[in-house]
Amino acid sequence: MLSVTQTTDHFAIVDAAGTLTADDYDSFEAELAELTRQRRELRLLIRLNAFHGWEPKALWKDIKLDLEYGDQLDRVAVVGHDDWQEWMTRLADPFMDAEVRYFDKSEAPGAVGWLLSSRQGTP
Repeated sequence: MLSVTQTTDHFAIVDAAGTLTADDYDSFEAELAELTRQRRELRLLIRLNAFHGWEPKALWKDIKLDLEYGDQLDRVAVVGHDDWQEWMTRLADPFMDAEVRYFDKSEAPGAVGWLLSSRQGTP
């Protein structure tokens, strides 16, 4: 499952759980397109909950979305629970113009703070 579960004035929350499929990305792309249409600057908080990875076609769609929407995102905070998730986040970073940062789930409040930080004038 991959979907926008909540939006705030400052960012959208995306939840990813289980093993993602190409169909998950088809639905998510429509949500992402609408969010980028509505906002001049988009920040995402991606929460990986019991996330196990991608089916091959889904991974390809993930890469395509990173390339297509990467320049429309300002910051992306990924909150996960495994070392391999941090590694994958770092691997995706060069494909996006957005600042991308990984946070362990114990650091989730820090992820929100980081997403909001430049709005408040702090680095």
